[in-house]
Amino acid sequence: MTWLILAIPTLFGAFYHIGQKKLRTDLSPFLLFTLIYGISMIIMLLFTFFWGDKLSSIKEFNLYDWKNVILISLGIIGIELGFLLAYRQGLPLNTSALVVNTAMGVILLLFGLWSEGERVSHQQFAGVLFSFVGLFLITFKGS
Repeated sequence: MTWLILAIPTLFGAFYHIGQKKLRTDLSPFLLFTLIYGISMIIMLLFTFFWGDKLSSIKEFNLYDWKNVILISLGIIGIELGFLLAYRQGLPLNTSALVVNTAMGVILLLFGLWSEGERVSHQQFAGVLFSFVGLFLITFKGS
């Protein structure tokens, strides 16, 4: 079941990057994001009304929840704007997301160690090292 759950962001992440790369560069990023978020909001509201709890859990939100919702919202904007600018600068589709996700994985690993008390096994540490080797091999422009 874990692999199936992880297939969702993998597949839709690919849709996301292909769509970002193919957006016309003469369109305003702010207008694009307004349209994208508007359409996404409509889709999610439909999911909520047909399969969700009809917004009843919003009453239970507290300040901590709202802070995290704002944090996630800022994260989404930064991710989208960053990739849009990267692709408009001509960075390649085939490595940009991999570089960003590897770097983000390292940041999250360090945050998990520092803030969440998570542990890293020797096997996981070796995986991180292999990720760095792979990142170097992917981004290295040999002569």
